[in-house]
Amino acid sequence: MCTVLAWQGQLPPNSLSNLLVAAQCRGTDGTGLAWRETKSGPVNYDKCSIPASEYVVCRAKMVTAANASLSGIGHCRNASRNMPVDSNNSHPFIWKNIVYAHNGAVKNWRQLRSTLFAKAMQDSITTDSMTLGPLLEFRDLSQAVGSFGLVWMAHKSVWVTHSEKELETVQLKWEDKKDGSSGNVLIACSTLAIIEKAFDLLDIEYSYSRYDLEEGILYELGVDGDLLSHGDIPINSSNEADAHSSKTNEKALLQLELDNSQIGEGYV
Repeated sequence: MCTVLAWQGQLPPNSLSNLLVAAQCRGTDGTGLAWRETKSGPVNYDKCSIPASEYVVCRAKMVTAANASLSGIGHCRNASRNMPVDSNNSHPFIWKNIVYAHNGAVKNWRQLRSTLFAKAMQDSITTDSMTLGPLLEFRDLSQAVGSFGLVWMAHKSVWVTHSEKELETVQLKWEDKKDGSSGNVLIACSTLAIIEKAFDLLDIEYSYSRYDLEEGILYELGVDGDLLSHGDIPINSSNEADAHSSKTNEKALLQLELDNSQIGEGYV
C-alpha cells in the first residue's frame, strides 16, 4: 500500500517535507518526487529506496525546490509482493513525456510487459507499475487488471485517476499570519489524514474543501484552482490482487531539519 501525492498551486513553506513524512506510514521502501519549476519548463525528478524521513534530510535542497514549485507529484512506496526494492523500482517512473506514480497492483504485468514493450526493453521492466506508462500515454487502462491510484505529469498539467484505491483531492487555502504570506493549492493524496497531519504541524492557518472523485474518471488539477473532469478513462479492475490489504501502523511525524545536500535532477 503506497501513497501517491500531487499538487497544483503554491504549497506553504516546509509543507512538502511534512507531507512526505506523514505519507511514509503507508510505505518505507522508497520515496520520490517530480516537479516543474516553471509552467512551461522541464520536469525535475528524483527517487531513492529510502524512507521519507531519511529522504527529506539527504535530499533537502531538492525537497525545498519542489516545495517552491507550482506543480508536482510525490510517492512513498510499499513494494508489491516479490518486487525488488531499489531506487530503479521506486517511483516516479518516466515514459516518453509522462512522469507518473502509482498506488495499487497490476496483476497481469508480466503479460503487459511482453505485449507493450519491445523485446530489448522487457528485461528492464522489473516491477508491475512500470507497465502503466504506455497505457497512460493513450489514456486507456483497460488492458491492466488490478487497482489504481495514479498521479502523473504530462502536457504541462497534473492528472489523477483511481479505481479500487482511495484517492482524496482538496482545495486548500492557507495563510501565515507572521509574514502575511498566503496561497491556494489543489492537493491529491491517498488519504485525507496525511494532508491533515502534515498541515497541523505548520504554524499557519488553513482550511480546505474536499472533492468527491469518481472512480474511472480522468481529472486535471487546474492551474486556476479548479478540479477539471475529462470524462471516463477505460479501466479494468477485475480480479484485483490484495485490494483490501491491511494498513501498516501510523508512525509519529518527525521534526524535520534540512541539510545542504545537492539537488538530484532529471529532465523530460
